Amino acid sequence: MAGNRAAIKQRIKSINATRKITGAMNLISNVKFQKEKTRLDNIAVYTGELRKIANEVFSGEQDFQHAFFQENDAASRYVIYIGSDLGLCGAYNANLTKFLLENVRKDDTLYVLGSNQYNAIVREGYQPINGLTPSDGLDYRDIEDIAEEAIGLFLSGKVNSINIVYTRFVNTMTYEPYMLQVVPFVHEGASENRYVYLEPTPSEVIDKLVPLMIKDSFFTAYAEAKTSEQGSRRMAMENATDNAEELVEKLTLEYNQARQAAITQEITEIVGGADALKEGL
Repeated sequence: MAGNRAAIKQRIKSINATRKITGAMNLISNVKFQKEKTRLDNIAVYTGELRKIANEVFSGEQDFQHAFFQENDAASRYVIYIGSDLGLCGAYNANLTKFLLENVRKDDTLYVLGSNQYNAIVREGYQPINGLTPSDGLDYRDIEDIAEEAIGLFLSGKVNSINIVYTRFVNTMTYEPYMLQVVPFVHEGASENRYVYLEPTPSEVIDKLVPLMIKDSFFTAYAEAKTSEQGSRRMAMENATDNAEELVEKLTLEYNQARQAAITQEITEIVGGADALKEGL
């Protein structure tokens, strides 16, 4: 009985130590989540204005014969995969990797961000065009360099499209794997102004505008992925902390029951001994 109580007490101590760690990680993830969410909200303002400009430019009667709007005969798609560097974020990594396996072919041109899943992806038979590349701490310039490389491959006819696989931020509780095709570019409907005069020429405008939109799509996807990652980690650590608290409560109850049973047994033995002593007198 004493050994059982000691074991329970040791488990309570161990779980309390784990609870402190997961609680601290929950606080850190919450701070990082708020930071990433703020960045995502700021990007959305820029994206909205850029889309308005694009809709005005592409709303006229012009028939834009430009490479960004045309499919080519290349066999491979360009896919940038935005993953995580760390674990302990629930099913975030597993769901994203599963989505990749289901939607990206082995012969696609794959660029992987995120050291956590890189080796797993390679073991599945994929051959990323880049080496092990962390995804944390990237800024717009880093993402822009990757986007420019992708644009170069598309315009040279080496890939037939540019796509992004990432975890889309739906709301603070929902994150879902998603694949976005960036080019060939399809604009979102037309504005009321059906005749837009472009100076310089439409082709020159497209040469500047569409690459900006591609880079914005890359950076927005990156920001969504990081927001989703921190949100998933925050939820995972919150759940782990809650589970630890419940387990400590359960074990504390078991410990108290075992302690009470031991006390009761000791009292019973004392009373029994006293009775035996009386009978012997």
